[in-house]
Amino acid sequence: MTRPPQGAPGGMQGGSSGPSAAESSSPPRLGSPGTPAQPAASPTIATAADWETQPAACPLCARPDGRLLWRRHGFRWLRCPADGLVWVEPRLSDASVDRIYRMVDARKAAVLGGSARPLSGAPADGVSANGAERRGPKQQGNPRYRGILGGLAAGLGGPGRLLEVGAFDGDFLAVARDLGWQAEGTEINAAALARTRARGLTMHAGRLAELDLAPASFDAIVLRDVLEHLPEPLAELRRIHRLLRPGGMLYIWVPNLGSLTGRLLGPRWGAVVFPWHFVYVDGRSLPRLLEATGYRVERLASANLLWRLSDPWAILHGRGAPPGPLARRLNRWAGRLLAPLFRRLDARGLHLGAQLEAWARVDGAGPIGAEAAQGPDDQRDIRCGSVAP
Repeated sequence: MTRPPQGAPGGMQGGSSGPSAAESSSPPRLGSPGTPAQPAASPTIATAADWETQPAACPLCARPDGRLLWRRHGFRWLRCPADGLVWVEPRLSDASVDRIYRMVDARKAAVLGGSARPLSGAPADGVSANGAERRGPKQQGNPRYRGILGGLAAGLGGPGRLLEVGAFDGDFLAVARDLGWQAEGTEINAAALARTRARGLTMHAGRLAELDLAPASFDAIVLRDVLEHLPEPLAELRRIHRLLRPGGMLYIWVPNLGSLTGRLLGPRWGAVVFPWHFVYVDGRSLPRLLEATGYRVERLASANLLWRLSDPWAILHGRGAPPGPLARRLNRWAGRLLAPLFRRLDARGLHLGAQLEAWARVDGAGPIGAEAAQGPDDQRDIRCGSVAP
């Protein structure tokens, strides 16, 4: 996978390498999976009706209805009244999302003269697109990555076997390896896989559900800007739970819809709010999601500002432009300036930074009991009514 998506236009995340920019100019039509139609040129921006979609429900309890937050481009953002999760309805199909990532890759290549690195299915929002690789001492000195890995090592008693889901170009894995971890990753982007393997890193090709990884074989698993891209986060968290040994740890870095920026900008929050982010969490709903799938949350914190008013959906269709370098630098500066305030608020249970990070631990044999652990990944035996509001 973006992390998610970082640095894709308007906060967009890239995908596997695909067609040329000309081929990527039109989305797949509803009812024709994976086969893009060629509609006549239009001055308007395409809406949900122009893409292959499917119905969506609350990712935690499968409740089909929720409180309407806003509508944009034919999509609705709905909040579950019981567990607080927000989801997009209708949901873009896998074929549509893959098409979007290829469109982003082609657009970036056209803008940067072919020097853009193809982005993966879920890259981290904000990754630089200049094609430079960070290696050796520079990587090992990355304070952000070192902080994550240090927190995991402290919780586990030292480095162990680590898996990053959606490892993209392997920068985080390289730091982990340098710090003594047995680091591995998953990735669906062929170009990113080749680039990462060329660095001597262990990579698994495909989505987590497609891989034959041994149960209870990892000490730590990392999701950096991945959770929001998962159409079925409940199923994915269960898969991860089965891969972690008893006492193992999960680290998550995800946008915070309940942040100061999210509250002020709402549907105009261009860093986060776009239709191929399927699920949105805040400081209350993320712990509920983790606890419902068998994790014990040990620490929850927030950081950054991410003030951005661009419209990624419009940019995708050739309208508008992503933030420039100055805007990105100002965002970073503001995030550092506000960091002490966010830490003080975190201590009071008020998580107002633009991104949440959670350290959670696996206790016991399975996320919701032995029967569920052996059942299908999409089994849903959690109901909204059983979750405390």
